[in-house]
Amino acid sequence: MFKKTLFVSIAGFSLNCFLYAGSVIEQEVRPKWLKPKKCRPEKKNHYKIWKNSRVNAKGMEDSAEKLLYLIDKYEKSPTRPFYMYQLARHLLDLDDPAGAKVVLAAIQKLPAGTPYEWKNWLTDLGKLKREAIFMEMRANAQMGKKNDVDAKVKTLKPANGYENLRIAESYTILGDYAKAKPYLEKSHGEGHPDKRFSDAFLRLYAATLAGMSGDDELAMSIAEPILTSGANAQRYPQWKAVYWILDKLKNNIKNDKGKESSLDKLSTSGRFTGEARGFVGDLAVITTVTNKGFKKVNVSKNRENRPWSAITVVPERISKRKSLAVDAVTGATVSSCAIMVAADDSTSKAFSSSSHSSKNGTTFRYDSTSKRTTVIKSQNDKSSRKSRISFK
Repeated sequence: MFKKTLFVSIAGFSLNCFLYAGSVIEQEVRPKWLKPKKCRPEKKNHYKIWKNSRVNAKGMEDSAEKLLYLIDKYEKSPTRPFYMYQLARHLLDLDDPAGAKVVLAAIQKLPAGTPYEWKNWLTDLGKLKREAIFMEMRANAQMGKKNDVDAKVKTLKPANGYENLRIAESYTILGDYAKAKPYLEKSHGEGHPDKRFSDAFLRLYAATLAGMSGDDELAMSIAEPILTSGANAQRYPQWKAVYWILDKLKNNIKNDKGKESSLDKLSTSGRFTGEARGFVGDLAVITTVTNKGFKKVNVSKNRENRPWSAITVVPERISKRKSLAVDAVTGATVSSCAIMVAADDSTSKAFSSSSHSSKNGTTFRYDSTSKRTTVIKSQNDKSSRKSRISFK
């Protein structure tokens, strides 16, 4: 099944002479940590190769190195194209879009007769290549290449709710909610890799992105079928987790806590805790604000058993981009959305101090009776006005 490597010894050194030229991702475009890590190929349980990815970002790096080794060593293996997809996924979830794009380009260039075998989801090379297009779009979004995303979208016709959500995700990363919204409205139904819970997972992610972008009306419209059905509509933990996160999002919005996603105007010093229910149990997120403004978000408590690094990666994305609306970690939609909703709760508490001013001269006042925050003075707008918080 796998091609063997030819080993040659030169001047006392063992040299791997691959039966093809180069690597799927050359040294000059790799992240510094990515080096091929020798491992044994799996003939049946391939998921063992990236099992450590379920734990944290370090585990994802370890799995990526093993995948690179196997991809470069076994060129004719029918599982190699899927390993390439997994390597690109790992790089994207570790926020290395440049490296991911190289691998995704290699997938799209695979000849039609390339040996390919995978039993679940991406069952033929055509489906794999189409998924690579959507992943490349996400990579361009992470790199801020809006024109490239626009160009790719023009060539695509989304076939289902999942593909609509992939486009919406890319525009959300870019901060272009106007373009994301039409696709979010169609982000439900079929297409998700987990067919049994496709509609529930798509609605969860779409509603969370809409809510974190300040579109409460659309968020609740997307979530309504789940919330109307109730937590006990299905006995599966996946359904219950989706329900409770959307219920928390609904409560955030009801308490005037849904808001746009930039955190630049946070200025009340302190540590503010928000909570949401994850896949396994409750998790807590702390937002830290100093006298210099927003500093970071981190998960302080969780019981998730397969977060695929979401516990560290999602808070890092929120902290780096100063935005609550970030892309979820692949395979950890529930955990990722729970973190975003809990972060929304915690940042709301930061805004809910009695009175504070942001660095740009805007003054806010929180009314505990109405539970609304009023903009009472703005450097850019001398007139007093009452509005929902706009974080941007």
